[in-house]
Amino acid sequence: RIFTIMSDDATVLSGFSHKLTHHDTQGLHYAEVYPNAGMDAEDIVMHLARAWGVEVDFGETAMNALFQRLPALFTDPRRAVAIIHFADTLPPMILDGLIGFMQRLDQLLDGRVRLILTGSALLTQRIAPMHTLAEAGQVYALHLQPLAPSPAAPGFVSPAAAKVLDPNEPATQPAPRVGLKSASNADNTNNARGLLLG
Repeated sequence: RIFTIMSDDATVLSGFSHKLTHHDTQGLHYAEVYPNAGMDAEDIVMHLARAWGVEVDFGETAMNALFQRLPALFTDPRRAVAIIHFADTLPPMILDGLIGFMQRLDQLLDGRVRLILTGSALLTQRIAPMHTLAEAGQVYALHLQPLAPSPAAPGFVSPAAAKVLDPNEPATQPAPRVGLKSASNADNTNNARGLLLG
């Protein structure tokens, strides 16, 4: 599963990430990477390996090290969570490679790997056409509002969502699941890829 956390206010993203990694950490092992312009996918994965406690031998790639040694470290129900910040600034080839690698790692660990990408509101548009997304999993997109009040942004919950989240409704009633498919796969019902907007 890939989670995209978007906001044009960088303070919202840093605050969200801080709260995420300092609370609700039981069984979840976070690895955060702030990539710079000179880093490629292997460099980013090297940071993930160090944060997860996986040793990379001399002459070995970090990707291979994770494939070989991470399953023994993260036994069920432990989860490995990777947070890649400013993902919207990464070149498409690097971002595509990272997503594909994390999906293969997730399959190897029986669905116990999570990838969280943070960036601006363009992030979902950047990853939507990537072919690796058609292979497995789902993409969850959450757009965080700026901290400053704005007339154009009344709040985190839209009127339509407020009806769904009506506190007067019985708690036992299951919440409806809303899916939004892109135009490219609207006619392809066999495609398992979905984009869920929060």
